[in-house]
Amino acid sequence: MSRVLQILALSAAFLAPAAAHAQRILPIEGVRPPLGTVEIFTGYSNMQANTTLGGARFNLNGVTSSIVFYWNDCCGLVGDVGVYRQGTIGGSGLSLGISTYQAGVRARWRRYSRVTPFAEMLTGVGHAGGTLYTRPLGPGLSPLGAASRPILTAGGGVDVKLTSRIAIRLVQAEYLHSDFPNIHRGDQSNFRFSTGLNFYFGYYY
Repeated sequence: MSRVLQILALSAAFLAPAAAHAQRILPIEGVRPPLGTVEIFTGYSNMQANTTLGGARFNLNGVTSSIVFYWNDCCGLVGDVGVYRQGTIGGSGLSLGISTYQAGVRARWRRYSRVTPFAEMLTGVGHAGGTLYTRPLGPGLSPLGAASRPILTAGGGVDVKLTSRIAIRLVQAEYLHSDFPNIHRGDQSNFRFSTGLNFYFGYYY
C-alpha cells in the first residue's frame, strides 16, 4: 500500500505543472464554455492480465494517471501513464511489472449535469519486466528478457461531480491489447479497471 501511495504522490507531482497552464476562460453572455478545459485523473487500477506462460489470467495492482486537453465541449486529446505489479504469479514466486505510456482521443457526453460518461481510444508503448522475464523459466532455457512493445487500449468510464473542480471516477473499464514475449502465445488480451479522482481546470460550472 505504501508503494501505491508513493506512486500516487509522484503522479500528482508530475502532472501538476501541466495544470498550471490551464487559464480560466472568461464567460461570454449566453454561451456556456466547456467544463474542464483540462482534466487530470489519478487513481487505483486493477489489471486482469494473461501475460504468463500458460495464458491463465491473474491480477496486477497499480496506479493510472492521465491528462486530457479538450478543444471543444466533446472531444479531447489524452495522455495516459500507468504502473502495475504482481509480486508472485500463481504462487510461483515470479514477479511481473507492467508500465504503459499512451496517447489518444476521448469523447465525453455532458449536459451540464453531475454525471459525465466518456469513451476513449489510446495507443502507445508498454514495458514488461520483473523476474518472470529476467530469470530462466526452466533448465537450459534463457530468460525471455524485459521487453517494450506497442499496446492498444479502448474503453470508457463515468465521472460524478463532487464540486465544480473535483469529480470521482466511479469506474473506468478498458480492453488493453499487448504483444509481450510469451511462451504461451505472442499476444495478450488484458482488462484494466480504474477508480479515483478527476480534477477540472479552466472555466468550469
